[in-house]
Amino acid sequence: DIFLAACKKENSVPENTIVFEDSPNGVTAALRANMDVICIPDLVCPPDEVLKKALFVAKNAIEAMEFIKSVLD
Repeated sequence: DIFLAACKKENSVPENTIVFEDSPNGVTAALRANMDVICIPDLVCPPDEVLKKALFVAKNAIEAMEFIKSVLD
């Protein structure tokens, strides 16, 4: 619900939103909200079946931003 509330506040739609998440529950919540997810795993890495659904899995925020730049070019 928090991701959907954030979209509503920003006048965005879930399908046009990318969530950066590090936790298994956060990745799952974003996917259930019909949002793309870039996962930057932290101490507890989401299970493979969750990671496979992510748009991208990055080692850190710099790698995540490089991925986004590559998609926009």
